[in-house]
Parts: sequence; C-alpha cells; structure tokens
Amino acid sequence: MPTPPLGSHEESALTVTKAFCTWGEVHAKGNVSSVPFGLDSYAEMDFVSIEFVRSQGLKPCNRKNHSHKIPSIEAAGCLAIKTYGVYHLHCTITDRWGRQFSFARPFVAMDRDPEDAPILLGRPALQEFRIVLVNSTMDWEFERKKKVTEYSTKRFKRMLRKSPVQLYEIRACLTLPDLPSESPSPNTWKQCLARIQQLKKNSKPLPTFGTYDQHFRRRRR
Repeated sequence: MPTPPLGSHEESALTVTKAFCTWGEVHAKGNVSSVPFGLDSYAEMDFVSIEFVRSQGLKPCNRKNHSHKIPSIEAAGCLAIKTYGVYHLHCTITDRWGRQFSFARPFVAMDRDPEDAPILLGRPALQEFRIVLVNSTMDWEFERKKKVTEYSTKRFKRMLRKSPVQLYEIRACLTLPDLPSESPSPNTWKQCLARIQQLKKNSKPLPTFGTYDQHFRRRRR
C-alpha cells in the first residue's frame, strides 16, 4: 500500500466522507434481521437505536448481577444525550475476506437518526474484536496474525497427499535489453552475449519438488 507523500498539504475545499458502515445480522426471538452496523473508533461506547430494539420486541437488561451503569453521555456542544437502558444483542458480522464472527454484547440504547446505522460498534467492540479499519478503501477486516512454521521435506510431502491445497512454484524470468532498430555492430552482440553469460553465472537453479533441502518455510495465516 503506497504511503502518502511527506511534507505540507493544503486543501481549500471542505471534504465530506461517508462513515464506516457494514452489513450484519441480528438474531432476536428466532428471527434474523439484516441491518447496517456503523464502525466508529472515536465512540467510547457501543450504541443501538431505541426504535430498532423496540421493533425487535426486546426488553432492557434488568439483571442485578450485570450491574450496568451508564455514564453521562454528551454530544457535540456538551448536549446531554438521553439513554434508554442496556440491551443485549446477538449479532453476526463478516469482514472483507469473508471471515464471519458471531457475538453477544450489551449496547446502550439511544435516539439515532433514521438515516444512520441502527447499531454502532464503538471503540470497545473494535478493540475487543480486533477490527482493523482500512481508510484507503473504506473496508474493514479482523486483525490477522502471520505465522511461519518449518517442516521437513518428508512431512511436507505427507501433508500434500492428504490436503487438496495446490502448490505453486515461483520462477525467475530474465528480461533482455531491447535491441536497437538498426543492425547492431559485432561489439554490441558481444556485449549482449557477455551479459547473458554473466546472468547465467550469477543465477542459482531453483530446486524441483523432489530436491528440496532438508527444511523449508511454509507460510500460514
């Protein structure tokens, strides 16, 4: 992914960008509803529209052992926001790679604009579920951990026989310089041949499947 150029930047036009939003499912009383989820890394809590939970026939959580305490919430301009209790939602979301994740989580109910996503995953959910927001493409994904494991050639062959995964080999491709449009002189041909011989001398042959070294590296997700 290219990095932005360093230095100063000046923009005179006011920019309006669409907020992060994804589609997910909410499971309530045997029904599954497909609804948009907002993703906001600046929100300090997870919120849900009071109209949405009422439409699903849900009731606020009154269990004493949960001891939900809603702090004072303010909007822009220090305006206090009215809340309607805490609701537990069973949800399923899918990232851009098709990885699906189901969870049950408490949300603070509040009034939300009908044009906004009824469910907002704030900083707590994004951090706990390790959700990464990709600003350049307006996508999101679950954080991935890369791991490299070393196997012997014998074990790798045995794994390939039992697995339908295809194996690919990367080969080097040498590109010769463009020849001049006119007939080259004998010295030019000698230079090209010398260059080819030098490339052949410095390059190392790639091993075939049957002649791997004792160990190699295999990348896993």
